[in-house]
Amino acid sequence: MIKLAVKILVFSLVFIVILKTIFDPVFKKNNSFKNSIDQLYQLDKDSLDLLIFGSSHARNSYNTDIIDKALHINSFSLASGGQKIAVTNNLIDDILKQFKPKLIILDVFPGSLDYPKLEHQKSNQLQVFDNTKWTTNKMELLTSMYSFDELPSAVSPTVRNHQNWNKANWMFSEQKLDSTRAFFNKGFSGSFSIMDDSERMNLLDYEQRKDKYLSLSTNEIDPSKLKNELEEIKNAIEICKENNIELLLVCSPYFDAFYSKLASDFHFLVTELCEENNIKFLDFNTKFDELSLTLDDFRDRSHVNLFGADKVTGSLVTYLLNEDYFEINNSDIENLPKTLKTLSSAFELTFEKELNKELFPDVFVKRISMFENKEHRKIELILNKKEGVSDLLKKHNLEYIATPYEADKKLLEGKFKELNREIQTFYSLKDISINGQNKISVRIPKSNILKYKNIRLFSFVKAKRQSGQKHIIDLPDLDLSKTIESKFINEQGSSLGLLLEKTEQLLSEPFEFNETIKVEEIAYLNSKANEYKFSFKIKQDSNTKEFEKYNGYIRYYNGEVTEANKNVRGFPVTVLESDGFKYIFVTVHIEDVNLSKLDFFFIKKESKEISRFYTMKGLKLKKDSDL
Repeated sequence: MIKLAVKILVFSLVFIVILKTIFDPVFKKNNSFKNSIDQLYQLDKDSLDLLIFGSSHARNSYNTDIIDKALHINSFSLASGGQKIAVTNNLIDDILKQFKPKLIILDVFPGSLDYPKLEHQKSNQLQVFDNTKWTTNKMELLTSMYSFDELPSAVSPTVRNHQNWNKANWMFSEQKLDSTRAFFNKGFSGSFSIMDDSERMNLLDYEQRKDKYLSLSTNEIDPSKLKNELEEIKNAIEICKENNIELLLVCSPYFDAFYSKLASDFHFLVTELCEENNIKFLDFNTKFDELSLTLDDFRDRSHVNLFGADKVTGSLVTYLLNEDYFEINNSDIENLPKTLKTLSSAFELTFEKELNKELFPDVFVKRISMFENKEHRKIELILNKKEGVSDLLKKHNLEYIATPYEADKKLLEGKFKELNREIQTFYSLKDISINGQNKISVRIPKSNILKYKNIRLFSFVKAKRQSGQKHIIDLPDLDLSKTIESKFINEQGSSLGLLLEKTEQLLSEPFEFNETIKVEEIAYLNSKANEYKFSFKIKQDSNTKEFEKYNGYIRYYNGEVTEANKNVRGFPVTVLESDGFKYIFVTVHIEDVNLSKLDFFFIKKESKEISRFYTMKGLKLKKDSDL
């Protein structure tokens, strides 16, 4: 019997070794988190300055590329979808055995506190468990989260995925990430998608709810729901203290925070916990207005997209400097707003034109706009209706053809050289974004060519590109070298004074937005169709060199003052001089001239400090013929 027992024990040990060293690595799910942790362990153990942990909220919110380049540090994100803090603590404990960063950022929100209960929640934790070392703490956590029947699958990827032999990663290759759908960098994933109509409809009252966030007084808080779950945050604090590493708690922006009393309770209880432990808590849900976050900055109600992440990350970088977590030299501090703008993925308008062209059967394009950022160009089409458009896009493809002037054809790259032009096809809803303002948009890679002889956009029924009917939009002689505002300033020259004589005044007495931006009057001009140019006459004693530290904003509402009726346009604060006076200009497309509310304000780029608002209510803008 003893010999048999020994044989069974030896066989079991050999089986476990083979299972864990040969088969489990093959059957381990190949996902972005595995990619991230594999990349992390290739780094030198003393090279890390900042580690970011949390759920998909963190993975989508904090752009490690911007953090590294703005602060001159080495950061990495080990956030993953649905990651619970109890699992995060196991991960932190595991990582700190090899790496000692200066700072750990832990993203927390109520949904990350509890143990996973549903099947998909339990499944989400496995991407972390599969990629951490075996310890007694890890085994205790597994046995507490998974039932006896679930445990073999939780412990072994081979047991869990053995039916997928043909999909096993026998070559140990990295997962190929789709760079056309998102930007990936060291654990960060920034989506290009914009929130769709169905989710927008459920958030029409978010402005009012946002303003009431944290309106509870502390004596109204019932900690019973959260008290036990906050223990996991306390554990994270203790792990960092034991390893002599600074910890910063953050909460990335998400709309559900405004629709739950639990989120308010959570904010106050975490704030109290941080004060007790002498650490800081940064809640970005309190900074929606400061960051000018809108529905367009989110891919869904819980996650910012790449453009929202740029705003959040810029604010985080500034906060880390202001709170002395990291240091950069004085010249870098002075240039930080420019640096963040350069690193941002925000698009700037380079071309806009009113149209009435049929793009799909009975669907007309009212306006076409082109934008550019550091990596892409975006074409945006405003349609005469949105009903049925998604069905049409399932049946039609769009094609973009851009023909440069002869002298610039040498700048064409890759396959475009042989074609003598740039061509890209967009295959229905896979490549075309739709959002709630009768708007569709497509992205194309940024080109070195800035001036085109012709750009053509046309649709055709799938599989009938050659023989089917095509609807074509032709745009001849396009200059994409400058933004709309800089083109306007350059075009006016000495005639600017004559242009200003035609404007209608909105403000005729001095107004101070803040100590820097002071104006003597605000006026506007209807230059063409539905295009309005607003001018700000700057007070003579203003230090206009400081203006570049700000972005300007115009916000207006048609009808009831709600999120659905809100329109916001940001603009660079560029100063132009005429007849001894200095002006700021912004061009805005406004279709409905009846404005229930119109706001002008400025936000400082570095500190995100918001100026005073100049507000008008019940305004009807005049057309050119009325001025």
